[in-house]
Amino acid sequence: MSFLAPPSLDATALALPPSPPAPPAKKPTSTKRSWSSDEDSSLKTLVTLHGTSKWTTVADALGGRSGKQCRERWHNHLNPDVKKGGWTAGEDRIIIKMQAALGNQWAKITKCVPGRTDNAVKNRWHSAMRSRTRGPNGEFLYHMEDQEGGATTTKDYGEGNNVCSR
Repeated sequence: MSFLAPPSLDATALALPPSPPAPPAKKPTSTKRSWSSDEDSSLKTLVTLHGTSKWTTVADALGGRSGKQCRERWHNHLNPDVKKGGWTAGEDRIIIKMQAALGNQWAKITKCVPGRTDNAVKNRWHSAMRSRTRGPNGEFLYHMEDQEGGATTTKDYGEGNNVCSR
């Protein structure tokens, strides 16, 4: 037994309507390329005008860059409050102490090292300091002690506490 279409309908009447044409491809709003000195200068001017919270507005005014690219360029390279020089022994001690207490919570650790970005602190730890704090079997050699000489535990640095005060 076979199914037959009613004689009043032909095969073209049963076909689906054609799909609408695809929209034109969007022009990319950002590119992966090095920042030019002109872009850096424009970004500094735009941050002065719009502040450090309206990155989409800054990116639209700059053109060719996304808000995320502009934010990262500002915070990691152009912000005048960011230190770019060598690391001090005091900064290294803070990073070692806080990493032992907090683990890899770089944003919290960075609050204890003014003028350094979380990316710079993380890179400092992984490139120059991690190996100095571990023994041949991977165990930590650095033991934290508070001002009175007693051991300090990770729970002393929990949420809501000022982690840099210890």
